Amino acid sequence: MSLVKFEIEGLSDLEQALGELSRATRRNVARRAMKKALEPVIETARQLAPDGNPSAPGLKESLVLATRVDRRYRDIPTEKDEVPMWAGPAALPHAHLVEFGTAPRYQKKTGRFVGVMPAMPFLRPAWDMHERQILARIGEVLGAEIEKSVARARRKAARQG
Repeated sequence: MSLVKFEIEGLSDLEQALGELSRATRRNVARRAMKKALEPVIETARQLAPDGNPSAPGLKESLVLATRVDRRYRDIPTEKDEVPMWAGPAALPHAHLVEFGTAPRYQKKTGRFVGVMPAMPFLRPAWDMHERQILARIGEVLGAEIEKSVARARRKAARQG
């Protein structure tokens, strides 16, 4: 699996507005914005994922967006204000074999040929289709989420007096 990391630059107004929010609120706003922006990628990947393939049962249903990264990727360093977002198959250890395929495989003990799995990419093409739209969508959704959070904070402050 590959890790795709990107930064949004040039959104100084949004960055300034985020800076006025508490750290936890900033992270939650960013998390919600990324989740909304990446949802089309997962939907497209579900459409492209092989259906009824005996080597990939439950693949479509396992595609999720998550902020908690699988145990295997916990050692990826993150800064204080970074919000990791993971998109892909959850709890399906063979999904990468479906995406990238396999070379001819043989059993170690007997040497018996056990097959070749052709590549059936579904997640990378979905990312490639939506890559340019994601950054623009993050900006739009982030602006709306910041406005909602600021309004919520103002209402809370008004209630407290």
